[in-house]
Amino acid sequence: MAHVLPVRRYKAVYLTGGVGTHKLVYAGVGFSDKYELEVGLGGASLGKDSNNLPGESGWELGMRIVPLPLPYYRHHRVPGYQFTYADKSTQYITPNGSFMTIKANAAGDKQRIAYVPDPASTETPNSIVYRRIQQQSELENLEQAPQRELTLGPLGYLTVIEDGKTLVDDGLIREPMTAAELGILTDQSGVLWFDRMRPAGDLKSLGARREELPLPLYRAVHR
Repeated sequence: MAHVLPVRRYKAVYLTGGVGTHKLVYAGVGFSDKYELEVGLGGASLGKDSNNLPGESGWELGMRIVPLPLPYYRHHRVPGYQFTYADKSTQYITPNGSFMTIKANAAGDKQRIAYVPDPASTETPNSIVYRRIQQQSELENLEQAPQRELTLGPLGYLTVIEDGKTLVDDGLIREPMTAAELGILTDQSGVLWFDRMRPAGDLKSLGARREELPLPLYRAVHR
């Protein structure tokens, strides 16, 4: 499934290796899950990994020795967008409509959580389904991944059921969420409204969708 960026755990120190254009066969070490020092048969480099997170940039500064000694510099930006909120949580959006955030699990390890659209899972006009992806195997078997279903009620309040657990019940937020998680729900509701329930055919920016969404979604009192 090429429309979703790879999902992998964050690591403090890790090993790298592979075959590249400049370094040929190489190996190295990464630290802080971003910076990588690598040495190969064709040269050496130091770089910052983008972690394949939408909107992030990466760079590599190195020296190749084949066929002649020559320094090089490469820079790239991962397509997509990211938003960091006041609580330091971050929301990522891929160009193909998948949403991603980073959360700590019970052991305190940070892990990516992606939500991939699965429009074939429901034909109800006021509902939309996403699949929660945390492992590559789930990405390869999308229809078996945990399901998140969003439904808009007649008064414009949102209900969200994920893997059998109610996160939002007719506008009442039942579970604690980061600002990024709430932002993902809001933007997924915008997809449901603008693309499924009221398709106008004109493309709207994310900022315009947030401002023009004519629904309350959430109630003022939460449990």
